[in-house]
Amino acid sequence: MIIMESLDVLETYGYAYNMGDLLDSANDLFSAANGLFSAANGIFSAANGLFSAANGLFSAANSLFSAANGLFSAANGIFSAANGLFSAANGLFSAANGLFSAANGIFSAANGLFSAANGLFSAANGIFSAANGLFSAANGFFSAANDLFPAANGLFSAANGLFSAANGLFSAANGLFSAANGLFSVEKHTYTSHRGEKRFACSYCEFKTKSRTALEVHERRHTGEKPFACYYCSYRTISNSRLSIHELKHTSKKPFKCSYCDYRASTRFQIKTHQFTHTGGEAVFLRGVQL
Repeated sequence: MIIMESLDVLETYGYAYNMGDLLDSANDLFSAANGLFSAANGIFSAANGLFSAANGLFSAANSLFSAANGLFSAANGIFSAANGLFSAANGLFSAANGLFSAANGIFSAANGLFSAANGLFSAANGIFSAANGLFSAANGFFSAANDLFPAANGLFSAANGLFSAANGLFSAANGLFSAANGLFSVEKHTYTSHRGEKRFACSYCEFKTKSRTALEVHERRHTGEKPFACYYCSYRTISNSRLSIHELKHTSKKPFKCSYCDYRASTRFQIKTHQFTHTGGEAVFLRGVQL
């Protein structure tokens, strides 16, 4: 594999080669005299190899970490006293040209971030300057030319704004709570709750409903299907709501309290039945409800 990659390199740079010459005992890529791994001139040779003491990658003279010119050398290293990253003359924090220098630092009085002439908050060109600032009358965020909230069609404009009397979110005509078209308008309530067409008809009797879910629950009475099973016993029922009522018997939870005494019950139906003992009325039983 190494041989083929080496041949590809030779072709890339326009060198013609002959396999016989390449594998010649004297000039073979792996020959003992001049081969890639030869003791005299190979890449790992003691004299000129990649790791040789004299000229190697980590040699004392030319190494990345050499004492003379290495990355951390005292003379020219990144931490050298003369030209290093933190040198007193040209370092990142040097008094003359450093990041915080009085002359050119980011907080310098002349050109710093907060300088009076060109700083972030300068009167002439700062973000709050009267001429070009964020809120300037001419080009500001809320200027007449570029205003996000113009008087004509802005977000809060009297004509078409979010809270305008005509078409706003709470307008009497079309608002969210308007009597005619609002979310809770009488017309919508009447249509959806009282006048809605009962499109879903039972396959076994004349029962009809507006809800597909209600139809599925109803038809289970005919088929005998009870897909909802109690976690605590063998009880099964036709709807999840009935299952929830049943499981309250096992958990001992009694969220409903009598208005006349301390009696508590698992269901609202039980509470209503109990309260008749206080009011003297007759108990009302719901057909088909198994508690």
